[in-house]
Amino acid sequence: MRTSAACALGGRVLSAAERLEAARRALVLAESAAGVSSVAVLPGRASHGEAVLGAATGRAWSGAASDAAHWREASGGWAVPECLAEILPRGLEPGMSVGFSGSVLMGLLLAGIASGSGAWSVFLGMPGMGWDAAGSLGVDASRTVCVPKVGDAARTQALTAAVDGFDVVVVGSSIRLDARERRLLSKRAAVRGSLLLGEGWDCRDRVRGEVVAVEGVDRGVGHVRALLVEATSGRRRVRLRIGACGWAPVQASDGEKNEAAGRAQGGLSLVEAIPS
Repeated sequence: MRTSAACALGGRVLSAAERLEAARRALVLAESAAGVSSVAVLPGRASHGEAVLGAATGRAWSGAASDAAHWREASGGWAVPECLAEILPRGLEPGMSVGFSGSVLMGLLLAGIASGSGAWSVFLGMPGMGWDAAGSLGVDASRTVCVPKVGDAARTQALTAAVDGFDVVVVGSSIRLDARERRLLSKRAAVRGSLLLGEGWDCRDRVRGEVVAVEGVDRGVGHVRALLVEATSGRRRVRLRIGACGWAPVQASDGEKNEAAGRAQGGLSLVEAIPS
């Protein structure tokens, strides 16, 4: 189901301000469950001379919500690079639920596709997140909120409020949901028009990533320059080289001792091979 930024629920259309308020409630619930009383979330892009204030303070930044709503009204989905069409034949659209497993880099890669195009994202229950890796895969920290721990008491409320308020919701494996809870959350995401990414979820659309090689290290000596990740979906697979400056598909002719350098294409940080 494809929906716009202002999604209807029960015949009523949500405004951008209401979506931001829903996101704020998600953070307040998660902070309360974790025992946090008053902290600021990750800073947002202050393009209008404003700043994102702490979720627990009860104040919200309307400029960010307006920017996100404007983007979502003009977009029916996110352009998936051709090299990933093999494992994502249906692409990525608002309202989809996608499961990822194996390396967490796959979840970051999927989130980065949307984030690189202007989406607002929230990561829930992923305390060991590597933000340098997230940035190299296209995740824009200025439009990203992280809630490392979500307590069981506020789990359902925090997740549903996050789906109501953000374009992309990434749910880590530390948040344990049964099959029924996952189905209900997926249905809500379909109505709200949010892309839901679940770590370890068994969805219709799912991908798995496995690190199969490391560049720059020989017999335990050297410096890691890039990782070679095999991404699979069913019987379909593609190999990706992920480095500090971005990522790119691995071609048969690629040298094994090439360094990665980044370039921009379609809102993503990709990589090219250059002589080492």
